[in-house]
Amino acid sequence: MSETSSSPQRMEDFVQMSALLTGFAAGTIAPSLDPVDLKSTLFAAAEKGAGDAFDRLLDQYAQLAGGKPVSQMTPAERQSIGESLLGLDGQPSDPQTTATARSVMRLLYLGYWYPIDGSAGAETVVSDQAYVRGLAWRAMQSHAMGFSTWSYGYWASPPPPLTDFTGNPAPAPPADAAAEVPAGTAAASLPAEAAAASTLGQGKGGQSPADLVGGR
Repeated sequence: MSETSSSPQRMEDFVQMSALLTGFAAGTIAPSLDPVDLKSTLFAAAEKGAGDAFDRLLDQYAQLAGGKPVSQMTPAERQSIGESLLGLDGQPSDPQTTATARSVMRLLYLGYWYPIDGSAGAETVVSDQAYVRGLAWRAMQSHAMGFSTWSYGYWASPPPPLTDFTGNPAPAPPADAAAEVPAGTAAASLPAEAAAASTLGQGKGGQSPADLVGGR
């Protein structure tokens, strides 16, 4: 490992890797204005929980990404790197680093650290901020139970679009999307953004992000 664990480059690798694994923008993972410095809390939790396996995972990501930000990667590049990190590309992989990648995903979504050895009932809440700012709430276009910065009565209106929560622009549907989906099917009735989102992040064998986080 060429960089120390606390170096700016290692933190940037962690933020970019987290963005790739979760599908959220790097600016959402680590906003420029972050008074609670949540990224440092999450980094420290992963470093403490996985030890050398976390270092190896960051090294692997840095090598695969080659310094390119996730926002500049093509969908194929993001999928290829994600499948490599998660051991879904059919190539020999380090069980500890793939388990660490899954635990990092859980950490970002739920605010919990799940031991990479699979110990049942040993998961722990990293911090109150990691919990209330977990990406799972953003994915639901909502907020943590018992915590909200929204104005009273917000529930009377539809939630903002998912892109407001992920920080990513809505993917453009394929030019021939209408021809690919037969009229009258359930998929054809979906809004373009929802139809596109339904396929984002699917891994090998059609695994969804929820499947990957759950270890299925």
